[in-house]
Amino acid sequence: MNLRNLGFVMAAVSVVACCAAVSVSCVQNTYYGRPPSHARVAHDEIKLSAKINFARNSSEIEQSSMEVIDDIAAVMNENPDINFVEIAGHASKEGNAQHNTILTQKRANAVMEALAERGVARDRMRAVGYGYYCELSAGDHEGNRRVEVKILRRGGNNTGVESGGCEAADAQGLTAQPIPATAPRTESPPQPGNQRGNRR
Repeated sequence: MNLRNLGFVMAAVSVVACCAAVSVSCVQNTYYGRPPSHARVAHDEIKLSAKINFARNSSEIEQSSMEVIDDIAAVMNENPDINFVEIAGHASKEGNAQHNTILTQKRANAVMEALAERGVARDRMRAVGYGYYCELSAGDHEGNRRVEVKILRRGGNNTGVESGGCEAADAQGLTAQPIPATAPRTESPPQPGNQRGNRR
């Protein structure tokens, strides 16, 4: 067993012991046994303090970004009232438009699959690639290559955010789709003392 897998086991054992000792929920980031530090709930978004990086021209998530994935999953699992999110993939204005749209979709899909592997229910998520149409800053290639997690429904109510896209993406046919009928609507507030992901 390698050190990373050993860490998973030790963290999981500590969580089980904690939950057996107290009556309230004590869900933790079982991959590292620590509170999430790279992701937090900020209004209608799960804000990331570090980027999710991928192998060049690929949808393979780099190992260095796995802590970010772990932390998004921890925040989602600790805040079940976050009913539905969109994982939005964005590219820089380099290369072919069609290629970038396909690549950002694959990257968003990869993040969604990684979160599902960490216990986030699939009916709480969708993945959409917006290519290079939604720039944050013209010419900032590194900043424009990003993945965002937008909260579309929380506590049974739609947040007013329809997607992680923009008008330029809409003009290319990458328009917001309705939240699926299968998405949760019921409010399930976190237990007291278990809202670390909500810090500002």
